[in-house]
Amino acid sequence: MIAAEVRALASSDSIRNLFDLLSQFLSQIHAYRWLALAGTSSPFFYIHHFAAMGEAAVAEARAALGTAGVEPSLLEDEDALGEHAGPPAVVGRVLFAGREIAKLAMGPAQGGAESTRSLLEVLASELGGALRMTILVEEARFLASIDPLTRIMNRRAFLQWGERELARLDRYGGDLCIGLIDVDHFKAVNDQHGHQQSTSTKEQRWGHRRAPPDLGAVEGERAGGARWLPGARHLTFAPSRGSTLNAGASRARPPARGCARWQTRAR
Repeated sequence: MIAAEVRALASSDSIRNLFDLLSQFLSQIHAYRWLALAGTSSPFFYIHHFAAMGEAAVAEARAALGTAGVEPSLLEDEDALGEHAGPPAVVGRVLFAGREIAKLAMGPAQGGAESTRSLLEVLASELGGALRMTILVEEARFLASIDPLTRIMNRRAFLQWGERELARLDRYGGDLCIGLIDVDHFKAVNDQHGHQQSTSTKEQRWGHRRAPPDLGAVEGERAGGARWLPGARHLTFAPSRGSTLNAGASRARPPARGCARWQTRAR
């Protein structure tokens, strides 16, 4: 039964969803203080623990899995035990095609170390296929949502982000600000130096940076390839003079600024 339930997790559409379903299942059949899953090649770290035991559980899981520097994604509820201490963590290697892709760890309950170790061996041996499938789904979704040169959201992903943000604002209230960044004289670079150089310019501007999660590239007639649209949930504009992103020309025109503000209220 356990093996079948774990294999069924292959239908998950995200690692978070897979871990959530796994923790729901395990908490019904086995008592533990915390459960954690961390990627070996992919930087993810999920942990399920009792709501009031967050810091202690995360610290113990970090020590067991070696996830220093990876921000944990927390699942907190009353399904995990609220014990302040217990036996040392039990860790299992999650393999796919003979290669380790993750580590699964559990904080055993008092007196439950042996049963936890036996259960974790089964889980680790069966989880590899489901986890690998879910990782591939996440990677495919990510690649389909970004601009390959700038590594920021493409048009479709940015518009979907905007729809979600407007829906959130409509429900909870607040402000949303959207700005347009235009690289000056970008067409001149393309005309004088060719498409290859303009591509290199894009990569130099954004390709080496870790783009903010709410920055998108919008292509097409209404917004050319040299423009980026950033969005921010909480941003206040003050009139000021500033510089433009210049693609290489000796003179840059003064920047033009404008601000549109949505005022919403919670229902």
